[in-house]
Amino acid sequence: TPKELFYTSRGPGTNQEWKLSRAVETETRTRIVIIPGFFGSWNKDAILHNQEVNPSDWKIPSFIKEYGGITKTLDNLGYIKNKNYFEFAYDWRKSLDQSANTLNAYLQENVWNSNPNDNIIIIGHSMGGVLARIYGQKYPDTRIVKIITAGSPHHGVVQAYRPLEAGETQKDDTLMWLGTKLLLTINREGFRTDREIAQQLIPSLYDLFPTYNFLRTR
Repeated sequence: TPKELFYTSRGPGTNQEWKLSRAVETETRTRIVIIPGFFGSWNKDAILHNQEVNPSDWKIPSFIKEYGGITKTLDNLGYIKNKNYFEFAYDWRKSLDQSANTLNAYLQENVWNSNPNDNIIIIGHSMGGVLARIYGQKYPDTRIVKIITAGSPHHGVVQAYRPLEAGETQKDDTLMWLGTKLLLTINREGFRTDREIAQQLIPSLYDLFPTYNFLRTR
């Protein structure tokens, strides 16, 4: 049931006279979609056993704590998960162009099929912000009223160079190091090098390759 608020006010709109006004809460809210970053989504069969799974089977695991603050805030404001706000979990190994297609299908099914006129705000963290931008460029839609990115490498990150060009990882970015190291270890077979494994299994690293000059000769 919508809440009603009665209040008194005066100003230019009331000719400086005190008047009683009434405000009614509306049920219409701008939907919010949260997109996690690299290694922020999980599916055991896909990651550990390299199986193809339904995109809806990807989830944000309980050991990922980065998004608890924003979801708790939304809960406190009366937003309802999977009604007013959504968490889009995805296969972060795949190209962001492919993930943008998956995001589009997700929005069509979960938001716009039942509420075709609803506006959406997309909040993307890290690589999720890059995905949000690519989605907005590929599927421009006036119902996407805002895209917010937090800590997103829109110009790429140098950490993507080592696994793609040398099959090496470095620990200055813990999640990228952990995700890459895990995939390299699980899929180590035959005579494939770490470089070949990374290029084949994590094409999203190409989307994170730096767009600026970062190599130098001594």
